[in-house]
Amino acid sequence: MGGLELARVAVGDLDRAARQVMRVALGVRPGERVAVIADEASVRIGDALVRAAEERESTVEACWLETEGARPLAGVPPRILDALAGAD
Repeated sequence: MGGLELARVAVGDLDRAARQVMRVALGVRPGERVAVIADEASVRIGDALVRAAEERESTVEACWLETEGARPLAGVPPRILDALAGAD
């Protein structure tokens, strides 16, 4: 889904989908640690995933690629590696 199509999706629809991802696809439980990594094009999806993980009483580490350095990134930034290593 491109940026224009994503812009047309209602926040409520994104939130419902993100809840399904956290509950069904990932099986996130209260107290688990979740890493969400997104870029500018997917920030709305990333935000919805963060909200859904927080609703499941999880600890969330959100990483936005644009804050990690100029793109294309030459490698995986240490902050993202740390977030992934700390996730359940």
